[in-house]
Amino acid sequence: MNKKLIAIAVAASFAAPMAAQAEPTVYGNLQVEVADIDDGGTKQADADTGAAGSSYMGTDDNKRGRLGLKGSEDLGGGMSAIYNFEWQVETTQGQVNDGTRVGMVGIKAGFGTIMAGSLKTPYKYYGGVKYDPFVTTYLEARSRGGMSGKAADAGFSTKGSFGHHGFMTDAIGYKGKFGAVEVWANTSLDEKGGAKGADGDINAGVKFSGGNFEAFVAMASNDSVTQGGYDAQDDGTANDAIAGDYSATKFGGMFKMGPHKIKAQIESTEATITRVDVGDTGTFATVTGTSGTWESDFIFLGYEMAMGKNVIVVNYGTRESTSGAYTEDQDYLAVGVIHKLSKKTRAFVGYSTSETSDNEVGSKAVDASVTSLGLRVDF
Repeated sequence: MNKKLIAIAVAASFAAPMAAQAEPTVYGNLQVEVADIDDGGTKQADADTGAAGSSYMGTDDNKRGRLGLKGSEDLGGGMSAIYNFEWQVETTQGQVNDGTRVGMVGIKAGFGTIMAGSLKTPYKYYGGVKYDPFVTTYLEARSRGGMSGKAADAGFSTKGSFGHHGFMTDAIGYKGKFGAVEVWANTSLDEKGGAKGADGDINAGVKFSGGNFEAFVAMASNDSVTQGGYDAQDDGTANDAIAGDYSATKFGGMFKMGPHKIKAQIESTEATITRVDVGDTGTFATVTGTSGTWESDFIFLGYEMAMGKNVIVVNYGTRESTSGAYTEDQDYLAVGVIHKLSKKTRAFVGYSTSETSDNEVGSKAVDASVTSLGLRVDF
């Protein structure tokens, strides 16, 4: 009898890891943030009119909330099938929305990982959101002058897929690590794809990690984007469209020394824009004087210092954009403290400011600021 029990126990010890391997892991984040916001007039229909800025209290999840499942299955021969799917969760509204996140299947082996679906991108996760402790909060750097975001410039948007906000859809990717060097590349072959992934789009990067130091370089190319909802003729109707190409390159790195972390990245983006009017005729017609090439340069510097359960954070960023004789500058600064109540729960408080100015006739200067307090739980 004892021998039978021992045999059953030994068999169970081998079977249990395989059974666990087949079960998906459920994970997610929930966050509530309360902030005192002065938007500097950016919520107005047209900030160039000089309309006074507005101050208000805001309560939001700020895209931190998510619910996901992931797992793998051993295929033998050193290969495994992997999968991952995430839903966007709006904690403050108690709902799951339709925000596009990760949805992928893949094969992982000694040569690396091949994946397909809606994928994370090296441009977003090399440096980028990994370098900003305030990402997905009111205090974040992206789209506020510290990092490229949803809009390249002048209303031209890549939907975030090729910057720091989104994921690349209809995509095929490869990630492999060779010693201290990691290589990651995504592309799309879908000839009917949309703004988040279509034939000819590329997102790629290389990262070196060694001891207390890492360095990376990344690029993104969004070929032939068309979007609606832009008022090209300033006639009060957002029924026009923008077509163009978007490309971006960046490099940077991080250095750790004791409780200190220093991070930096430099970006260059270019958007070739043709604005068209579809309001009156229902057909595309180029609007004179509203096309051109926008070039932007971004610098991000981040500093962190750990003190027990607290992390002191200072972020600084700047953006300089040009299109012909037109220029636009933006400066970003955020300071705050993250208090780790446990491994999975944190509270944070901070202040940030983002100032934008340009040389347009009737020059505007928009100075937006935020004071924020939040609580985040991971599971």
